[in-house]
Amino acid sequence: MVLPVYEYAHSAGIGRFITGGYVYRGSSLPALQGKYIYADYVSGNIWALRLRQDGPVAENALLLNAGFLVSGFGEDQNQKIGALPRGGPQNIPSVRHLDESGGGRAAKLGGFS
Repeated sequence: MVLPVYEYAHSAGIGRFITGGYVYRGSSLPALQGKYIYADYVSGNIWALRLRQDGPVAENALLLNAGFLVSGFGEDQNQKIGALPRGGPQNIPSVRHLDESGGGRAAKLGGFS
């Protein structure tokens, strides 16, 4: 059995529901390299979790608030991670990438057809 490396607090209004993500392997955001990117569905907060090399303790940092209910993540051919909002225009979800040029803010880049 593998024990959890990090416990996400559901108390004190920090979070309610975790949306799993990806380990960032892209090159446009070096500060995120090797970090697990995930979100809280309800709050829209997107987090970066990093395991420490010297033990099982993890470091967790808030990256941004997406401003929408994060229902999933995807990764494109350039290893950019995008957050998928629930719904979207006419219930067609759109993808928002974590974009270096936006200072870490979510930027709308396109959608699924």
